[in-house]
Amino acid sequence: MKTLLTVSISFLLTFSLFAQDYVAEVDLSRVKLSKSSKKMNKIYLSMVDSYDQAEYINDVHSKISNFNIKKLNEYKGKNRPFEVKFKYDKGDMLVKYDLNGNIISTLEKYNNVKLPRTVLEKALEGHEGWGISKTKYVLNYKEGVREGYYLVKIRKNGNKKQLKVDATGELL
Repeated sequence: MKTLLTVSISFLLTFSLFAQDYVAEVDLSRVKLSKSSKKMNKIYLSMVDSYDQAEYINDVHSKISNFNIKKLNEYKGKNRPFEVKFKYDKGDMLVKYDLNGNIISTLEKYNNVKLPRTVLEKALEGHEGWGISKTKYVLNYKEGVREGYYLVKIRKNGNKKQLKVDATGELL
């Protein structure tokens, strides 16, 4: 019975390891965007870039959309989707690419972002005297669908609140 249980657990662990996508970790500050880079992932860029979000976030989107996964040692011609975890001093991004370098999905988290005016106004509406202590922007993208929101921590006289606000300023 012990042998059967051990074999079963080993099989399940082995199977779950093979089911995972390949992952590499990259320091985003080392990724350079050349002016001659061809524009890849146009659908992704059209869905996630915005004129009213922090400029560095749009720069990050340009870098990860034109990133060449085939240059990574960990990639080496894998025949399944490939995940890259980008580390950045202002956040982290987990990006899943298909075999051709097209973005399938992302999970992006940016810390201490400057809030767009509409988000700032809505977050403080009805909270007179409160100040913003911390912000985070979370963006999920999957195959043409984008969901983004801001987490805004506010304080007043030792009291704290966390608000979740979408890009239009609506409280969630």
